[in-house]
Amino acid sequence: MINTNEENKYICYFDASHREENAAIAYIVKNSKNKTILESSKVIKCNVSHIAETRALIKLLGYLSAKNDKDLIPKNSNIIVYGDCKGIIDFVRKRNGYTKRKYKETYNLLIYYYLKLKKDNSVNLQWIRRNKNKEADAIARKLLKECKVA
Repeated sequence: MINTNEENKYICYFDASHREENAAIAYIVKNSKNKTILESSKVIKCNVSHIAETRALIKLLGYLSAKNDKDLIPKNSNIIVYGDCKGIIDFVRKRNGYTKRKYKETYNLLIYYYLKLKKDNSVNLQWIRRNKNKEADAIARKLLKECKVA
């Protein structure tokens, strides 16, 4: 049974910024009081923007679904994940769409982490407009700029 207590509510945002052969991926996790409890970003080799967005979501879901002694999010939490890449959000929710052989492993990994996290939590993926995803976008863009790949 999923806990509806506000203390177990988490809001997450993910995004990617892509330039030529590189991309910066970023994600943020906030608690019910809108306090950032995790912020992460990294530069990856990637020349396809939707794959960069997918890898950002994979990193976020993978981190959230990892179980260890210091779990960031307890079981039975209500997790809302926002992203501005509608194709990726729709793909995960419907578990169909992108079937290109070239990206099959990436999408299988995404579904694996989504289902693993959903096993013990309520997980709701939501598309938001790019202007509502400013914080994750700014982190990714800043990292690309700092690495002089933008």
